[in-house]
Parts: sequence; C-alpha cells; structure tokens
Amino acid sequence: MLGAMQPSDPQPPDAPRVFLGRVCRMGDDERSFDDAFWRAIPPHQRVEMLWDMVKDALAVKGIHDEPRLQRTVGHLRRP
Repeated sequence: MLGAMQPSDPQPPDAPRVFLGRVCRMGDDERSFDDAFWRAIPPHQRVEMLWDMVKDALAVKGIHDEPRLQRTVGHLRRP
C-alpha cells in the first residue's frame, strides 16, 4: 500500500513530496497503516483528497461534468 500526502497549499516545484509506504503480507494488520495515514492528514485536506478520488472515479466511468448532489422529487396522493 502506498499513499501520497499532498499539501493543500501549492509548494514550489523543487519542494520534496512526502510519501508513506508499507509492505505487508496478506492477513497482516493492514488497516493500522491506513488509519495512521488518514489520521496524519488534517480534516480539510482529507476532504480535498477524497473529493479528488470521487472525481477520478467518475472520470473512469466517463462522467466529466462537475458532480452535483442528487435531488429526488416526488409527492404522495392521499386517498
């Protein structure tokens, strides 16, 4: 598992990027690394990273428009 922590503030191109990585065997405690990775990132940056993942997933599906919240509209008729 590899993860890259990307700062929300742009940095100069020559600034070093921080990478975290770990090699584990199947069945080992894989979740502890994920938990430590996400806890090390400030909440606002987590939201930005997750939103980027949502946009990437939509792009893979061929959806390139800006995603919007789904609105379901309906009504019930009383007898």
